[in-house]
Amino acid sequence: MFGAVACLILLSCPLVPLYAGVVDPKLEKLLAESGSQERIPVIVSLSDKVNVHQFRSRDKKVRRSRMVKALKQRHEETVRRSSLRGFLENLARTEPGTMRLRNLWMIGGLALKARPQVIRTLAQKPWVEAIRLDQTIQAPPTITTLDGPAEWNLTAIGAQDLWDLGYTGQGVIVASVDTGVDVSHPDLGPQWRGGANSWFDANDPNFNPLVDTEPYDTDGHGTAVMGILVGGNAGGASIGVAPGAKWIAAKIFDENGAALESEIHEAFQWLLDPDENPDTDDAPDIVNNSWGFGQNPDVCIEEVGSVSFRRDVQTLKQAGIAVVFSAGNGGPSTYTSVSPANYPESFSVGAVDEMQNAASFSARGPSACGGGVYPSVTAPGDRAASPYGIRTADLMLGLPNPSYTYVRGTSFSAPHASGAMALLLSAYPDLAPHQLETALKMSAPDLGAAGPDNVYGYGHVDASSAHGAVQDFDVVRIDGVFYDNAAQTLTIAAASTDQPNVTLKAEGFGSLDWISWKNCYSKTFSGVTSPPDALTVISSGGGSDAWPDPATDTVTVKHAIYDDVARTLTVVASSSLQPDVTLDAAGYGRLYWREASSQYKRTFAGVASPPSSVTVQSSGGGSATCTVKDIVNIKHAIYDAVARTLTVIAA
Repeated sequence: MFGAVACLILLSCPLVPLYAGVVDPKLEKLLAESGSQERIPVIVSLSDKVNVHQFRSRDKKVRRSRMVKALKQRHEETVRRSSLRGFLENLARTEPGTMRLRNLWMIGGLALKARPQVIRTLAQKPWVEAIRLDQTIQAPPTITTLDGPAEWNLTAIGAQDLWDLGYTGQGVIVASVDTGVDVSHPDLGPQWRGGANSWFDANDPNFNPLVDTEPYDTDGHGTAVMGILVGGNAGGASIGVAPGAKWIAAKIFDENGAALESEIHEAFQWLLDPDENPDTDDAPDIVNNSWGFGQNPDVCIEEVGSVSFRRDVQTLKQAGIAVVFSAGNGGPSTYTSVSPANYPESFSVGAVDEMQNAASFSARGPSACGGGVYPSVTAPGDRAASPYGIRTADLMLGLPNPSYTYVRGTSFSAPHASGAMALLLSAYPDLAPHQLETALKMSAPDLGAAGPDNVYGYGHVDASSAHGAVQDFDVVRIDGVFYDNAAQTLTIAAASTDQPNVTLKAEGFGSLDWISWKNCYSKTFSGVTSPPDALTVISSGGGSDAWPDPATDTVTVKHAIYDDVARTLTVVASSSLQPDVTLDAAGYGRLYWREASSQYKRTFAGVASPPSSVTVQSSGGGSATCTVKDIVNIKHAIYDAVARTLTVIAA
C-alpha cells in the first residue's frame, strides 16, 4: 500500500514544469496556443548581472569603459557557463535565418525568435532567470498643424541668452532614439557627427554600420524631434535649442511605427558603446526619448515578466549619460504617468503653451513608480493661438528647399529639455546627469500650485536661469564611511554648505537623515552584505562627492609558475572589482575568471623559457607584477637504509 502511494507521487512529479516561474504567464499561454513550428519572439533574462553602481570613477570616460568591459565579459561568461552558447550555435545551424539572435549584454539577456519547444528547453538551462514575450511598442503620432511665422519657443526657454554667452552646445553629443532622422535636411545634416558610430538601425536584421551609413526617417517624428534639439537656420530662422551640438541616432520604430522591446534594448546598448570599442569615448552625453507606453497609463512597468527599460536607464545614467523622456499625451486626467518616463531615474518633460499654461494633452502625475512628482519639468509643446504648435524640420521628400512643419505634443517638449542640458554642458563640461537635472529643476520658474506639483513638475525649463543655478551649487563633503561586518550595516556621514536646506542621498543606498545635534547628515543602512568599494553622495542643491576617488582597482597576482618540462606558464590573480573586470597577463593573453575558486587563472602553453616576472593588467586600471617561480620536477629519490642517506635528483 505504501509502495503504491509512493508510486503515484513519483508519477505525478513530472507534471509540474521544470521551468516553473521562469516563463512569464503571458508567454506560457501563448506557447500553449501556438503551433509547433511557429516562431515566437522572446527575451531571455540571465540571472548573473553586473552591479553597474559600483563603477564610480570621477572620469566619465574611464567609468564608462570599465562598465562596458565588465558588462560584456559577464554576459559572455554567463552564456558560456549556462551551456547556452553551444545550444544557440546548434540552433543557428539547424534553423538558419529564423532566429535573429540579439546579445543584450547591457541588461544581461538574449533576444531571439524560436519555436515553443525551443523556448521550453531554454527555460531549463542554468543561469536562465526569466523568459518573457518580446512585445511590440508603437511610436507616438506626430501631431502636425498649419504653417506659421518664426518660432517663439526658443525665447521661451532662454536659449538665446546662452547663445549670446557663446554656449550653443559645442562639444556636446546628443542622441535620439526614435523613428530615425532625415539627414538630408539642411538644418540637420551639418550637425550629424557622421561615421559608422553615429547611426544604428535596430529594425534592420542585416544592418552593417560600415555599409548602412546614412540616417533616414520615413515617418517624420524623429526628424521633428531632432530639429527642435539641434536644428540650424537654413530656413532663415533658428529652430534648434542647441545648434552647436552634434547628433547621433538610433532608429527603433519601423515603417509601421512598431518596435520590439529587444530592438529598444539593443538601441540603448548601442548608445553605451557605438563603435564596439570600450576604450574610445564616442558615447553621447544626452539621449532624448520622445516615446513611451501611452497605452498603459498609471502603470510602473519595471518588474520581471513585463516590458521594462529601468535597468537600461540606470546603466546609461551611471555611465554619465543624461536620459530625457517625454511625459506622454494622456492628459488632462491625473494619474496618467507612463513608463519609462515615470521611472525615478528618468527626467520627464510635460507640455505647456506660449502662455505657460499646461497643454490639455500633457500627462499628469503622480508617478506610478513610487508616487513622486510627475512630470519633472515642462517645456513648450503646444500653442493656444494660431498657428498652433512648434516649428521644426520636416521630411525633405526630395524637395530642393528646406521643409518645415508645426507640431504639438510632449514628444516635442522633451527635446527642449535635452537641448537645454546640451547648452549647460557646453558651459560646464564636467556636469553629471543628476547635476543637469538639478540645475533645470531648481531654476525653473514655478507654475501652478506653489512648489513642485503633478501638472507642471518643478516648473518651466529656463536654460538661462539654469546656467546661473550651476554657479550656486552647494559643496558636498563625505565625512565618514563605516562598515560593520558583523551587523552587515553601512554608516555614512556627510555635510553640505547649504545644510540643512538640502537633502543628501547616497546613490545605491538611499537618503541620509539630517542630525541637527551633530550638524551633519548621517544614516545607517542595514542588510549591506559587503562593504562598497566606493560610493557617491549627491545633493538636491546640485553638489556631490565621491568616496574614495576610485582611480584604479587593486590587482593581486597570487602566483606565476613556470613548468620547465611542459613549457607552460600558469598565472593566478584577483582584483578588487572582480569579476566585473578583465585581467590580462602582459605579453601572454587574457586570464579566465573561475567562479568556483573566485579568481582569475590561465595556463599558457608553448612558453619556451621562464620569464623573470609577469605583469597582470586590469581593465579597471590596476596592475601588479609577480616573480615567476619554477616547478621542480623530482626525477627520483633513493633512500639508503644502511648509510642512512637520501639521494634526490631533480630538475
